[in-house]
Amino acid sequence: MGTRQLDALAVVEPLVGGEAVRAPDPPRDATHELALGGAVTRARLSESDWWGWIQLRIDAADADLGDAAEAIAAEAGDALLRFGRGHGDWTPWNMRRVDGRLFVWDWERSRDDVPAGLDALHYGLLVALNARKLPPPRAVADTLERTPGWLAGLDQPAECARVMVCLELLEMSLRYAEARAVGVTLRSDRFGIALHRLLDLPHAQAPVP
Repeated sequence: MGTRQLDALAVVEPLVGGEAVRAPDPPRDATHELALGGAVTRARLSESDWWGWIQLRIDAADADLGDAAEAIAAEAGDALLRFGRGHGDWTPWNMRRVDGRLFVWDWERSRDDVPAGLDALHYGLLVALNARKLPPPRAVADTLERTPGWLAGLDQPAECARVMVCLELLEMSLRYAEARAVGVTLRSDRFGIALHRLLDLPHAQAPVP
């Protein structure tokens, strides 16, 4: 008799009622609990499991991000960072408050060994772009200014604010490349353009206004 592989099955129910999350800054307590509530490690960026995973994804997607990754590694590869659990799409439109409790969904990008604070930057950057409607250069500048405050309490060096913004832009640009690799038609990659601009590198795509 052959073996049969069982897939994971989640049983859920619709979320009814509650209050939409609209704050421009990520929910501090929940963000910290998620990042630091499980296994927490410390490693140099270039030696971390997360950075190795990023490199594998860049190669698999044939992404035009090698120069940006090299520049980040040259600038901050020796930075000692804290790594914990990450949601992967930590945004207010994936949250709702019900009876004082925060409910969060869309966990398909969740994983361990993510730089602590990356979820917070993802929240702030996406809110700046999609909710506050800032153009990419202003959204990145705003995120960079707010990052030290978001990293406070996560035991992440405040001087790593710039590299953390670079890592968020790299992750988002890589997601664009992965989508294109499987045939998804996308508009200009505003994250990749912003990343190359921040690193003072040329980029093949025309700037996004």
